[in-house]
Amino acid sequence: MALTLAAAAAFPGVVASVSAAGASPALYAQTDFPGAFGVHSDTKYFDAQAADDFVVPAGVQWALTQVDPVGVAGACAAVGTVDVTIYGDAAGLPGGVVYSATVTTAGGLTQDVCALSVPVDVTLDPGHYWLSVQSVGASWGWQVRSAVSNDEAVWMMPPPGFFTDCNGWCGMDTALGTSSMWDLDFSLQGSVVDPAPDLALGDTAPAGVVSGDQYSYSLVATNTGGDTAGGVSVVDVLPGTVHFDSVSTTAGSCVRTAPPTPPKTKGGTVSCDLGSLAAGSSATVTVVVTATTPGTVVDDAGLTATGVTADGDDGAGAATVVQGD
Repeated sequence: MALTLAAAAAFPGVVASVSAAGASPALYAQTDFPGAFGVHSDTKYFDAQAADDFVVPAGVQWALTQVDPVGVAGACAAVGTVDVTIYGDAAGLPGGVVYSATVTTAGGLTQDVCALSVPVDVTLDPGHYWLSVQSVGASWGWQVRSAVSNDEAVWMMPPPGFFTDCNGWCGMDTALGTSSMWDLDFSLQGSVVDPAPDLALGDTAPAGVVSGDQYSYSLVATNTGGDTAGGVSVVDVLPGTVHFDSVSTTAGSCVRTAPPTPPKTKGGTVSCDLGSLAAGSSATVTVVVTATTPGTVVDDAGLTATGVTADGDDGAGAATVVQGD
């Protein structure tokens, strides 16, 4: 398909005319290098949808309060309701949905040189994301940008749309039928959050065994926060009705302390020094025991780290039903 920029107004995905760049930059802005036209991103044209990407840098979180996509001249007045979607990245295209909201403001959304000021409420971890803003019902043209930051913007018109070249996400160069790369004009408002580490402990064991059987259970320590946790420690109190056999860990080291009274081969406490856990990383402790007494056995495990505030998911205990042989 061939399409020159001069013929852009005749193309169903393109809105002719252009406005000046819009809102002031805050967390992120690419409102420079305005292009000569815009692309439809609205439900009026068979759910035509545009999206462009941005990156939250390592070591921080972004608490977004507003997104400001820039529209072409005259295209904002009728826009009262929009769908805002933030996707994760999937090999250079929008992937899974991270955030979505439908925003309606009586009398139309606030406009600043045809920039839509759309309130959002989402905190994003470091990573690569895609922003989509789609007008609901009213025609709206999202202004293109003649320079590319990160990856090229994308566009689609899913079936039954008549533009079959981009039924799914495709690069803006394909959508516009040119060899040039294109982005979209927008900015993101909000604040930078200095993320603290946060810990969570999982405990997994078989549901049932027979007395005399050896079995293992796993304690998984995960740093779900945005910064490294140091001095991570797991302490697990074994039931007195199981024989301790061994313990291993994917990080750091573990020791088992026998109970103060006989039989010292049963029960006891496993203590593991896991060292540091980077944001998003995990370490697994595997404890091997032998069931000796029918009944339900439950271990009691806890997770701590230096300077990390304890909360409800720092403890765990897995239950196993021991049947008689």
